[in-house]
Amino acid sequence: MSSAEERRITTRVGLMTEVSVDHGSGPIPLTTLDLSVTRISLWSTNPAPTGALTVELPLEGRNLSLHGRVVREFTSDGGSVWGIEFFGTDHRTQGALASYIATASA
Repeated sequence: MSSAEERRITTRVGLMTEVSVDHGSGPIPLTTLDLSVTRISLWSTNPAPTGALTVELPLEGRNLSLHGRVVREFTSDGGSVWGIEFFGTDHRTQGALASYIATASA
């Protein structure tokens, strides 16, 4: 299944919260826009980095550490929206994301 096909069938929910992203130069605070089990969209005043990064996402009393990379970037509202695709997510973290998304989309 291609990323475009996966993007179409994966449920996304709106989520406005602060996260921390680290791509090797120290943490950067960003704002989330939406979330799925495989992706997250963030808004920033900075251009997106290249390569691997880590998103620290506070979710329902837990701090999830998600590894990903920017797969899409576009300008919006005087800043930049980063589309980050997760990789290497363990089953426990995937379960926490899926549970949150199921509840939020119900």
